[in-house]
Amino acid sequence: MINSARAIPSRILSFFGRHCETVKGATALFPLPQIPDDEFIFTQEILRKAFYYADLEGQVLLSLAVCLGNSVTEFLELEFEKLRNLLREAGDKNLEFIQFIGKSRSKTSVQPRCHLTPEALHSLKECLPLLEKKYGKPPKYLWTSNQPDKHLSIEGLNKRLRRILQKANIETYGKTVRFHLFRKFLYSRLQTKNRDLAKVITSKKVSASDITYIPDLNAECLRVFKETYKELALNGDLTGKTKQKQEERIKQLEQVLQQLEIENSTSKTRIDLLQKTTQKQQNKTSQLAKENQDLKKNYKKLKDAFEMFKNDFVKALEYQKLDIKTQSASIKGKKKIDKIRIVKEKE
Repeated sequence: MINSARAIPSRILSFFGRHCETVKGATALFPLPQIPDDEFIFTQEILRKAFYYADLEGQVLLSLAVCLGNSVTEFLELEFEKLRNLLREAGDKNLEFIQFIGKSRSKTSVQPRCHLTPEALHSLKECLPLLEKKYGKPPKYLWTSNQPDKHLSIEGLNKRLRRILQKANIETYGKTVRFHLFRKFLYSRLQTKNRDLAKVITSKKVSASDITYIPDLNAECLRVFKETYKELALNGDLTGKTKQKQEERIKQLEQVLQQLEIENSTSKTRIDLLQKTTQKQQNKTSQLAKENQDLKKNYKKLKDAFEMFKNDFVKALEYQKLDIKTQSASIKGKKKIDKIRIVKEKE
């Protein structure tokens, strides 16, 4: 809070310092700056891990934040078209790094010498066409809100940053994560090479007399930035515990993948077996259906034959009854004739 409170009158003093005579001792009543004890500190290993696990938008955010060292306001005001032109220039000239002069910082009136790193250029090359396709036209700002002509809020940017760290499973231990920490990260590494040029690159307050005799300020800033790049690079090989954890995680994923392949193979075998069994059942069902049709046809034939046999049998019975009656009458007639003959013989 104290540092934030100091920043407001500092801008006013900066304005009057350029246009009026300095009143000595005016800041004596201001509280001394304090080193925050609740801020999360970025290291190259942490940033590399975050960059490794981030999506494309997250990689653009991290790479630009690290290489530019802008204040949050300047970062949010990065223009889409300016970055696209820088990307086109770097491609045409086959540049790994490209330098450009940023807008004067209101607090210090210093124009920063900004640089884009290889990973920043690569991420932008992938991201810018997707943004244009998303909004149907080139947006005004790189970091847009829901409306293409307005940039994201500071809190919105800090929320994105926190999500990137959460996705990479980076523990912050309850400490504050703010975009301003990228500026500290860049300056702390540049100043070990050349403090004055580090101030110019990050647009910190620097005495004009300190940089007056530098023959080619832009070239010197680029040289110092390139020399420092190995401490800023985000796409290099991870070392130490992070690399070990990643290797363990990769090994675990490979084991899970192998298990899934085994299960998939087993499932495929079961599916093939079920398909074969189903096919056999379908064939058997078709065969039974055909046999059923044949049985129906045979049943009809048998039924017709039975009816014919039945009719013939009934007729045969009727003929047999008639024949029995005829024979019985014949026997009776013969007996009667025999009696009559006997009687006549007696007489």
